Formats: sequence, C-alpha cells, structure tokens
Amino acid sequence: MRVPLMFVLGSVLVMMLAAVSVRGMTDKGLNRPVSIGQWTEKTKRIAAQSVIGEAGWGSSERPHEVMNEWVSIMQVYVVRYREIRQTGRNWSLSKVIRKYSAAVKKRSTHARPWILGIDRECKRPRGWPQELRWKSVHKPICERAFLTLDRWANGDIKTLTPEANHYGGSMDAWYAEKVMKWKRVPTPPYYGNKFYDSRRLTGKPLVAPRMAAPGIPMFGNLELVRPKI
Repeated sequence: MRVPLMFVLGSVLVMMLAAVSVRGMTDKGLNRPVSIGQWTEKTKRIAAQSVIGEAGWGSSERPHEVMNEWVSIMQVYVVRYREIRQTGRNWSLSKVIRKYSAAVKKRSTHARPWILGIDRECKRPRGWPQELRWKSVHKPICERAFLTLDRWANGDIKTLTPEANHYGGSMDAWYAEKVMKWKRVPTPPYYGNKFYDSRRLTGKPLVAPRMAAPGIPMFGNLELVRPKI
C-alpha cells in the first residue's frame, strides 16, 4: 500500500510543530525560579506580605527600585527552599518564608500586624494606620507587588542577586560580616537590605557572642532561623 506523499509530509510537519511546542514549554519551565506546584495562592499572599514587610513600599517615582529588592528577597527564599529540600525536609516554599521572614511571623507583639492582612484583593488591611492613605497610594503598590511576584515566578523578571541565600537589615550586618564572615553580595545603592552568600566566607568565622552589643540581641532574621533553616 502506497502512502500519499502529501500525507507523509503533513505528518512530519505536525510532529515538528509538536516538538517545537513541547520544547518551548520545557524551556519556559526551566526558566521559572519556582515550580507551579509551589506557587500557590497561599504562597503568593505570604510572599507579598513578606517582601512588603521586609523591603517596604518604595517610591512611586522609582517603582523599579523596590521591585528589584522584592525579587531579590524572593530569590533568597527559593535558594533556601532548595537547600532545605536537599536535606530531605519536605517543607513548602510558604513554610520557608514564614520561618525566615520576621515580617510574617504571627505574634502578639507584632509591630505592624496589618502586614498579615495584605491579600490579593488589596483591600485596606485591618489595623492600617489612619494617617496613611491606602486607596490612592498604597493599594496600587500592593497590586504591583502581586503582579511583580507573579512575573518573577513565571521567569519574566530576573533577580539582581542570584547567589544570595541570606539577607538582613543594617542591624544584622555586624553579625553577618564580622562574626560569620559571609560574603557580601553586591546590590544597588537603593536596596534597604544587605544580601549575603553564606556558602562563601571572607575569613575565618568567629565564635558568636550572645549579644551583638550590650543590650542588643544579635542578628534579627538570620539568627532566628539558624541553624534550622
């Protein structure tokens, strides 16, 4: 039985298009910093709460600045998530964020409890300071945070600090740089947090004292999670 030439050519073309389509999907999947299965609505909500709580709202004149820092913070969470999974602990990304980020730890002494009320709808959270405008100023930034994190999770926005697996504020720098000797990861001058690669040291680590200075507990977020995370 002879097969018509046009049928053969058509079949080959269909298979070629299918291969290109599958390859495109695979390449796109490889570019995602986090799997679709881990990027749940719960994770998105906790992530947005955390990056806003840790990096702030930024400036309406230069929105890209805080957006870059949001993405750097998320990259730290993903790196730590992968490191934890390699140890055999089946933690979710949302659990890693909650364990690491002081901004989203539920406690009665939380200085900004409204952070935990931020959600995808970006309604004014309970406890929001009366003197700050929500609808006209902060709601658009809230919406931008969710959009930015979705674009990052889809692989459309790249982090400026891919090697970082720790971050902290100025109060944490003494412990990270003088005690632990972690390598400082270069960041733009507008970043409020400092980023580190704890896998690379700049010298021999010192024995950490109980206090960074008299009356000052050491190292905020980073000490809270070490060595569990």
